[in-house]
Amino acid sequence: MFTDNRTFKHVIIFILVLLSTLVVQSSAVAGIAEFNAAVEKKDFKAAAAESIVVWKSYDKSKPTAPVVAREFAFINYLAGDFSTAMTFIANLVDPNNEMSTRDDQPSLSRLLADLIALRLDNGVKQRNQLMDSLKTRITDPDLDNVTLVAADFLYNEDWSQGRWSDASASAALAAEFFGRRGRSLIVRKRRAELFEVVSRFLVKRDGEMYDQLVDLHDNIVIDVDSMQDSAKREKLAELKWMAQAWVGSMEALSRSYSSPTGSQINTQIKPRDLRTSEYGYFNEFTYTTDLRPLCEVKLDTGNLRYPHSAEFWGIVGSVIVKMDFNEKGKGSEATLLAAVPSKSFSENVLKAAPSFRLKPKRGQDTDKCSLSRKDAIVPIMFLIQ
Repeated sequence: MFTDNRTFKHVIIFILVLLSTLVVQSSAVAGIAEFNAAVEKKDFKAAAAESIVVWKSYDKSKPTAPVVAREFAFINYLAGDFSTAMTFIANLVDPNNEMSTRDDQPSLSRLLADLIALRLDNGVKQRNQLMDSLKTRITDPDLDNVTLVAADFLYNEDWSQGRWSDASASAALAAEFFGRRGRSLIVRKRRAELFEVVSRFLVKRDGEMYDQLVDLHDNIVIDVDSMQDSAKREKLAELKWMAQAWVGSMEALSRSYSSPTGSQINTQIKPRDLRTSEYGYFNEFTYTTDLRPLCEVKLDTGNLRYPHSAEFWGIVGSVIVKMDFNEKGKGSEATLLAAVPSKSFSENVLKAAPSFRLKPKRGQDTDKCSLSRKDAIVPIMFLIQ
């Protein structure tokens, strides 16, 4: 979840490794069988160890040598051994390398080298070099896994470092790459689009981003309704809640405009209704086992207070939980769905959830209507008054 900047310092990179380019046509070279077996199992640490063995006895004059060097660099990158990965890729990008065969994909090798360099030193120079290398790949009709991994890592890194303007640009580029794989990478595409819009909002803070975010939320709901793959549907559902939480956060910031936040947000934001699932995937329609109709209620958040730690000074936020309420309106079984801009906001909500109460609005007779709810969606806004 991108609810906390620190999360992406340990981002898990998604892996879609194509094995066909990794087959080395020589059974006489030590470690080949072991290397290929490790790759097939996606045991990248074992494969990385075998790559070193293979390379020692591999004939560097072979036409396949550049491909093998690049794949070995990528495998070591995936294994987290960035120094060894750089040693392999240097065989292609170092002008003084000893390779006798010309690299057939120099821009791809350069991209991988820049990705590895950023992992070794996350400086601005290295970041910009990787962005430039990604831009050179945008005109290439072929979409390789190195480019996908690099694009995915860069916008997450930009976000984790709080570089909102950079994150907006790199997320937009990533979304374009992911979009080339059609529905197969729809989760990655939507996630990158979400980062792009939110990052631009954090830079510019006006109502235009609000409308774009609502549109994106609604598109994600459409994706969920049309998705046959249950695992992808669950991932898209997580994005839906994140998008909804950010919509709430933007609305909260708009309502806090005149407070001490110093926000310059466009006050023309007009809250919009969010699209709901045609198949009820998000339990938007509260239900109860009570036969009486639901009472019209208001939420009393009890012990919930705006966090007073320095981490939250000047911040508004949004948290969404799913929880039950009994026949007396007492809350229980709170489950976190999303929290932005910081996951730490959720700690206060979950801690205070047992004190939440549903109270009937004026004129509601609790003898004739029910306060109980099952799996009720409860959005919480933190505003600075």
